[in-house]
Amino acid sequence: MAATEQATLKDYELLGLQPGAASEDVRRAYRELAKRWHPDRYSDAPPWARLRAEEKFKDLQQAYQRILSRPLPPEPSPKEATQKKHHRAPPQRASSPDAKTPSSRSVKLFPWLRVNTLRKWAGVVAVGVVVALWGLWAFREEGSSLWKWGKPQRPEISVSQDQQVKAPSALKLSSKLQNLLSASARTPVPNLNIPEANPSAFQAPASTQTTFGLGSTERDVLRAQGPPDRRSAGRWSYGLSEVRFQGGRVVGYDNFDGRLRVLVKPTKVSALVDEADGFFTLGSTTDEVLHIQGTPTGIRGSVWHYGFSSVRFVEDRVAAYDNSFGNLKVRLLPSREYRERTQGVVPPFFTIGSTPDEVLAVQGTPTSVRGNMWFYDFSDVLFRNGRVGWVNDPQGRLRFVEEEALAQGAVPDRK
Repeated sequence: MAATEQATLKDYELLGLQPGAASEDVRRAYRELAKRWHPDRYSDAPPWARLRAEEKFKDLQQAYQRILSRPLPPEPSPKEATQKKHHRAPPQRASSPDAKTPSSRSVKLFPWLRVNTLRKWAGVVAVGVVVALWGLWAFREEGSSLWKWGKPQRPEISVSQDQQVKAPSALKLSSKLQNLLSASARTPVPNLNIPEANPSAFQAPASTQTTFGLGSTERDVLRAQGPPDRRSAGRWSYGLSEVRFQGGRVVGYDNFDGRLRVLVKPTKVSALVDEADGFFTLGSTTDEVLHIQGTPTGIRGSVWHYGFSSVRFVEDRVAAYDNSFGNLKVRLLPSREYRERTQGVVPPFFTIGSTPDEVLAVQGTPTSVRGNMWFYDFSDVLFRNGRVGWVNDPQGRLRFVEEEALAQGAVPDRK
């Protein structure tokens, strides 16, 4: 990208800023968004999520560089923009006497006569004519004296002396029909108490509330979801969501747009959930995670997804997780033996050679755990043989002290 490329309004919208923002605000907004869309957070995410994060992160970098190199000036206030919009340049005078033509003289004679003015007046006149015609028509319909030049005479009907107007004869009915009519007139009208409709009686059929889960058959999915939008080998697509089958039974799904009526329930819950006080931890079973988190938004093999967060199982127990987006209710605590030995005293820092219990006591629950790597946002701790072997802390958020500094007595203050 050229260094002289001008920033655009889209660059500012991408960072959530307005043109003319201070450099400190630009850097602060970039740091927050870069932390959120950093590709490292999506290493265990689906391919489409990783690709989206990489494109978003690249766009943020380019917008950040353009704004710093060639920012846009601040936008004018609404008052200044209105004044500028309604400002009109003064009429130009003829540069030479030779420029006088008949058309120019007519313009000078009638400077107020412009095309826009003619259009406005023509519209006003047209509206006035329509209103006048409508008023005249209304007066005429109501029989106004303005429109009645003479009272119309009602035509006379001449009847000869020989002709006489006879009254209509009564309708002759049979005696049987007359008896039926008189009997119906004497019969009282029954009181029909029709009950009002009960809204609760018009509920959706039970089939629309049917759900499916892991192990359900294709018939169960059809009963809950209906026919899929697309169908391929072992995959049914419903919009952006899909259901995966193996041997005619559900083995995974991705409920990306929430269209799937999927429900995964725990079969049993052990006492570990009560001990964790509403959180799961490393070593928790699938039932315990379901009890805490509910139905996952996606299941791919041994990885369960809750939004952009994920939990990985090994032999039906939690072995790793990624909670970069904070969707998981996970908590890691030091072991009971460590807490009894230290009697609740928290060390001020950790260093190379510290145990996982000491790191947890100092730093708390990691953002992500992948094997022997613990992540705290963009900082990470590597364990070797159950001890801290390497630390990367670019943000300076870890309460970590190097061995050399510890030997010199440089101990950080507790925050």
